[in-house]
Amino acid sequence: MAVFHSQQAIEKSLKLLLEEKMGKYVRTHDILFLKSLLEEFSDITELLNDEEFIERLHEGYFYGRYWDKPISPFKDFEVQKAIYLAEQIFERIKHLLEE
Repeated sequence: MAVFHSQQAIEKSLKLLLEEKMGKYVRTHDILFLKSLLEEFSDITELLNDEEFIERLHEGYFYGRYWDKPISPFKDFEVQKAIYLAEQIFERIKHLLEE
């Protein structure tokens, strides 16, 4: 569930930035699509360059919502990476919005 919540934190943080700074609201769960809309915020989007890992986050999201979808278990380092990534994105966006 930590990966699911990390994916959600990243997704919601990106959506908040998109809405607050660009006036756009997008209905999607696709972090890579959200990243493509936020290219001018390179200090945020550079954290999302590992597209293979972002796809793993999507697996964690879908597994969190739909338990019957089989996925390979997350390794401890993947869970820690997901949590770290969510924290970094949240903090950078928080800082941007406080400016």
